[in-house]
Amino acid sequence: MEARPPPHFNGSGEAWPPENGMNGPTPEDCTILLVLRAIALVFSLLGLVGNGTVLWFLCFRIPRNQFTVYILNLALADFTVLLCSFPTLLFVFGHPMKLDAAPFAMKVLLMLRIIHLFGYNTSLYLLTAISVERCLSVFQPIWYKCRRPQHQSVIVCVLLWGASCLLTGPEFFICDKEMYKSENKKCSAALIASFGFGFVIFAPLMVICSLSLLCKIRHSSQQRQPLKVYVVIAIAVLVFLMSTVPPRLLDLLLYFKLLPPGEISFFSAHHASMLCSSINSSGNPFIYVFVGGLWRKRGQGPIHGALQSVFKSEMQLTEHEEEAGI
Repeated sequence: MEARPPPHFNGSGEAWPPENGMNGPTPEDCTILLVLRAIALVFSLLGLVGNGTVLWFLCFRIPRNQFTVYILNLALADFTVLLCSFPTLLFVFGHPMKLDAAPFAMKVLLMLRIIHLFGYNTSLYLLTAISVERCLSVFQPIWYKCRRPQHQSVIVCVLLWGASCLLTGPEFFICDKEMYKSENKKCSAALIASFGFGFVIFAPLMVICSLSLLCKIRHSSQQRQPLKVYVVIAIAVLVFLMSTVPPRLLDLLLYFKLLPPGEISFFSAHHASMLCSSINSSGNPFIYVFVGGLWRKRGQGPIHGALQSVFKSEMQLTEHEEEAGI
């Protein structure tokens, strides 16, 4: 039996005839699907350029510190997602709704889906780690300044990449075609575990830390200069939640047949989710440039100055927090 992943709405572009009694797209759907694919393709291309630019600046132009280690890994995870989405989307334009390509092409697409989900999960975990770390720097400033392990950022990133790898494999290799059709217990357990680990543990923790951080900053005694890092984190978390939580919930609802028949087109939902994933993975570089560009120093290039403004050193950030009474 050939392993085959269930139709997760994780941004991979290939579609296949759903095996749960859902019919193919109607002629009325085709125009909408074409538009969604085209927009997702544009966002994927912009995201590849944006995340690639961030990776280059962080590797060669901006001094490395504890915060930029997380951002570097986050950009790499998003770049991985888009690097898998872009060729898959191109393939979909040639094979819109049928799996009639060569077996080798199908194996490549399956590998792209696996790597895509791997990057997607890692992006969620890293964004949560960034929120938690910045929250600790505010609520436990003495520990953060004096007792924080020197290589904590690197260790945490390695552990999160490993956790994503451990959760990605079962979701795709346990759920083959027959298991998906029959809602096999092992397949259901793998899907629920992946969803629960990401959206019951990590996502709430990310939201709680981000809200606590913003509330603490809002009630600080001095607010002469905006803390750009915290603005970036808040916007990135908001974009992530708006663009990924609804599609992931829809994924489970369709898998467990909790939606009324005909309530929503499988193919429309899949392509809408594909677009949301592309927007999420493409958004962070533009957030950095937008927020940093509001306060960048004159005389610096628009991109380098904006990124330098956001990714200032941990020492400068800590000093500012102390001056602000946070």
